[in-house]
Amino acid sequence: MTRETQIEHPRTSPLAIDVIDVRSLFNLNFYRDLVRNTYEAPQSLEILRRWTRDAVFYVRTIDSSGRTLEPEVLDLLRREIPRGFAAWTSGKHRATVEDGTAERPQATGLVRVSLTRTGGRTCASATIGGNLGELMFNVDNCACGSRKILAEIVWHEVGHIAGFYHVGRGNLMYPFFTGDCGRVARLSEREQHHARLAYERPYGNKDPDSDPGWFTLALPEGAAPPVVTCPGPRSW
Repeated sequence: MTRETQIEHPRTSPLAIDVIDVRSLFNLNFYRDLVRNTYEAPQSLEILRRWTRDAVFYVRTIDSSGRTLEPEVLDLLRREIPRGFAAWTSGKHRATVEDGTAERPQATGLVRVSLTRTGGRTCASATIGGNLGELMFNVDNCACGSRKILAEIVWHEVGHIAGFYHVGRGNLMYPFFTGDCGRVARLSEREQHHARLAYERPYGNKDPDSDPGWFTLALPEGAAPPVVTCPGPRSW
């Protein structure tokens, strides 16, 4: 694989250029699915949209119909969002969860979490990376028995927020639910490996391992991250 990057001159810090060990778990096709959206859009080849800072997830505790969020759902989000975000960012960034009834304006570093109960076939939707985001759970459609939302679904959607797309069967980011209501939320070994590699690259990185000319978040003014919609458990 070719490695392309930029070197600052004169240097103000030590120079470190890493490369990918292609003899390891690394698989370019899987990396492209997870990071560049080729599983669902093979011709898209999106740029890497990873976070470059810690995140605040703000959960609005009133759903779109004015109904108050169940305490057990709020407890689940408070517990699993930080765990999932740390896993997807390989521990480089942390998430804190805040909640309230008021609407909060969008801001850098903020993910607004909203709840709805609109029926249909959509379980959730989320933006992809970008140091800000929107995350929506369709509560009744994300249910598994008496459990309104599963930790597995929370981690899946947080994966989108962290900058990752859908991948094939046997992974947390597979777009169809396993049907196992008691499954422990965790990244597959392949997801862990490739997510860690992604979080060692700068925002905007492309393959074959080609870095952009900047090394900080640089979204065009007014631009929003892309959005991914996930189907409900009945179709999972």
